Amino acid sequence: SELKTTGGNHGEIARLMSALRVFRNNLLEKDQMEAEAVERTKSERLAEIAAEKLAKERDAEERERERQNAAREKELEAAAELEKENARAATEAERLARHQEQTAIVSALADGLRRLAQGDISKTIDEEFPSGYEQLRSDFNDAVKSLKDVVSKLSTTSQAIHSNSTEISHAAD
Repeated sequence: SELKTTGGNHGEIARLMSALRVFRNNLLEKDQMEAEAVERTKSERLAEIAAEKLAKERDAEERERERQNAAREKELEAAAELEKENARAATEAERLARHQEQTAIVSALADGLRRLAQGDISKTIDEEFPSGYEQLRSDFNDAVKSLKDVVSKLSTTSQAIHSNSTEISHAAD
């Protein structure tokens, strides 16, 4: 009976030892699982941090691209505005040049007409006009020449009449 008791005690101790080993193995396994879970949580957190960092970098890159695009658009708008301003300036310069051209032509014609009004038929307009107005100068000069011819013929005719009337007057005397 002692053997049974001893064997039984041994059996109980062995079972106790076996249960303790299972308990210890379970604790070790639990600690290992917790460590793995902590490690997995750390890895997931690091992955989340990396993903957040990557998202922030992408956002920063996108903002930079948008800023560069906005800057390019401003440059293009400024260039377009400068081009419009240059076109306006060129148009204004052309308009001013035409105005000066027309003013010179009107002044030359006014001077010629003033001389005609004062009875001076000896002067023509000798300065050349721009091609679009050259016909006007030519017509004025032709008119002055025709008027000069008419006055010359009238003068010759009046001299002939005067000469003839003098002869008639002498003959009558």
